[in-house]
This record gives sequence, C-alpha cells and structure tokens, in this order.
Amino acid sequence: MNNLFLILVFAFHSYAYGELSQYHYNSDLSLKENEANLGKLLKKGCQDFGLSDLTSPDRLEFNKTFKTYPEEILFKYYHENNSEICYYNFSSLTRYLFPTFKSKVSEIFIQAVDQCLKLNKDAANCQLNKEFYFVDSAQNLGHICSRDALAQMKVLSCEYKNFKEKNCKGLNYKTHQSCPEFQNHRVEIKGLGLNFSKNCNNYKWKEPKCLKSL
Repeated sequence: MNNLFLILVFAFHSYAYGELSQYHYNSDLSLKENEANLGKLLKKGCQDFGLSDLTSPDRLEFNKTFKTYPEEILFKYYHENNSEICYYNFSSLTRYLFPTFKSKVSEIFIQAVDQCLKLNKDAANCQLNKEFYFVDSAQNLGHICSRDALAQMKVLSCEYKNFKEKNCKGLNYKTHQSCPEFQNHRVEIKGLGLNFSKNCNNYKWKEPKCLKSL
C-alpha cells in the first residue's frame, strides 16, 4: 500500500513538473518566443506553496528552470509583468535578480508591496491572506535595507497585526487579547520587525504606533 502511494505521488510530480524542460531558455527561439515560454513557466509554478514547501524537489526544479534564462530577459519580464506574477514567483525573482539589478529591483519590490497594502490587494503578487507573504516580504525588505524599505516595513507590520487580529475574530473572540493565541501572535507580530532588523543593520528598527498596544 505504501509503495503504491509513493508510485502515485511520483507519477503526479512527474506529470506536473516533468515537462519543465520545455520551458527552458532556448537560444534558437526569438526573444518574444522565450518571453512567452517564461510567462507559461511562471504561471505553471504559481502553486500555493507554503513555508515548508519552498525547499521541495518540485520548487527547486522550478527555480532551476527559470534560472536558465539570461538575467536581462528575466528582469525585463519581472519589470513589465510583476503585478501578474504570483507572490511566490515574484519573491523568487526578486531574490535572484537583486544582486545584479539592486536599485531597480528594490524600487519594484517596495512599490509592489506598497500597492498591495494600500491600493490593489487583489493583484497576483499580493498574498495578504497568507502568513508566508508577511514573513517573506519582511525578509526581502531587510535584504533591500533602505530608508524606503524601513518605511514600508512599518506599514507591513501594521497590516500583519490586522491579519492576526482577523484570524482571532474569525474564531469568534471579540478582542485580540481574549484570543487564546494572543501571546503567540504578539511574539510573531513583533518578530516580523526583528526579521527585518536581522538583515538590515543600517537602519534602526522602531516599532510603529500600531504595535504599541501589544
């Protein structure tokens, strides 16, 4: 029975990810054709990965495939289509392209987070209903480590607090403090800023007013 289960799992992964080679960069194709394949790859990799899935063989294979593209093509697609890329892939591209296109990637990522938090929460690269979005965005902002990243981090922390409070209210607790998970939430919310400061020593982290009540 266990062997049958493993065979079925392997077959599923082979079906879902075994054809990734067709999306590799191909120097024999035109720029337009390669960009079309890259778009298909990024959509194919838009599964709802969680924190525990980011090092799975499937995810690693996906990352290996998009890295076959020249950085200039990846950046062009990232710049022009970032609002259409799901957050998991948007974050992967951000980290991969950051060393080469530091200032431009920083600007694009910070602007995307700002758009998510203030204007367009339904964009593909927004995942405000997922724990992963807040934790991962804090890490990316910490790597960017700029005055603008610090300002955005404060807004992100307040939104994360709202996210946690909504989870408690969804369990029919009138206040965040009355929620049995409050103490854990408090540590996690404050920890978001610590994740930022761990990666960014140039700008001192000070909690925004929205966290003072915790």
